[in-house]
Amino acid sequence: GTRTQAAIGMLSPARFYLLGSPIKKSPSPIIHNAAFATHGLGSLFHYERYETTDARAAVTLMRNGSSGGASVTIPLKEAVLPLVDIVTPAARMIGAVNTIACRSTPSVPIGAEDESENVQLIGDNTDWVGIHRLVTQLLERRGGKGGVRALVLGAGGTARAAVYALQRCRGVTGPVLIYNRTKTRADELAARFGGEVVADLASLVGQGVGVVVSTIPPDTKFTLPDVLAAEGPACLDAGYEPGGTAFTQHARAAGCQVAEGLEMLFEQATKQSEIWLGLSAPRSTMACAFIDEFNGGALRENPPRTLAEAAAGLTGGERPRGLSLAAVRSFGHGFGEKVGGLAGIVGEKAGGALEKVTEKVSERAGQISSRLSSGRRDSAAAAAVTQATAPA
Repeated sequence: GTRTQAAIGMLSPARFYLLGSPIKKSPSPIIHNAAFATHGLGSLFHYERYETTDARAAVTLMRNGSSGGASVTIPLKEAVLPLVDIVTPAARMIGAVNTIACRSTPSVPIGAEDESENVQLIGDNTDWVGIHRLVTQLLERRGGKGGVRALVLGAGGTARAAVYALQRCRGVTGPVLIYNRTKTRADELAARFGGEVVADLASLVGQGVGVVVSTIPPDTKFTLPDVLAAEGPACLDAGYEPGGTAFTQHARAAGCQVAEGLEMLFEQATKQSEIWLGLSAPRSTMACAFIDEFNGGALRENPPRTLAEAAAGLTGGERPRGLSLAAVRSFGHGFGEKVGGLAGIVGEKAGGALEKVTEKVSERAGQISSRLSSGRRDSAAAAAVTQATAPA
């Protein structure tokens, strides 16, 4: 596996990138570098921003022989699709690439005189995976026997990913409903996926709409009609604003189960990590780093539910793991208690598991913090982190 190759010196250093613009505030470097560190690959792999609106320049960067892969965001998701060598069925159907994996060609290894000719670029899409995971979770929390209709708001690239995901969600029935201010674009999306265009949202009252995915930009302040929100559909907003978008605030006030854009970003990023490394994503460490470092720690007091559950090791089928070095430095011995507090919002569903998670995280944090306070070098602390983050 990747970690074994790294241990015996078979892996070369590689750079991973976020491509697009504007990207200055993106938390993606926090999330992915935490994953590399957890897997013991932090000295080899590094993720950074590369701001550009030029698709060809972005693809040229990917072919330089030292790139391992990239996340692709606006305005490049559609533009890079025809420029990569292989496009996965999901990305082709959605019509957008948000993930690039770099592979050396079998005949000539990377490092030859003309490295660009020896790199194969694989374009994939993980946006739909993030949406699919969150909608599945929301429908489980909402309860019911399934058979709900799904509604997508918007008709752009993210809306295509949403329709693709919803068509694969258990419990969603019938053609996906599509609403967009410009009807011609809604018609195009419906024709592509076999959806059904809706002209008046209020007309959906009583029609069994159980899940709504909004891809409408948050700055529009769009909200569902009160009569539709009152029916309690599960709501996911692909956008994000501090304190919640107008859409999520309104949905919560109406008693709906809600997920937001940062949760979608996290879920699709964990899938990207697995594509690049071939290893299970270390969700706990990735979530801890996200909560701790994003926007100056703005998420610490009230992180989105998905991040809180992941930080506590309650999702993704993983057992609680250790903590990133950055997180330990930030929180010290109190980190375990803080994670326990963050995860407390998951409610009674966690039961006794939350207490066990908190105890184990506190124990790991104490062990590593003791090493840090003793004045040992970072290399010794990093070794302790590697041991703490290994599966128990």
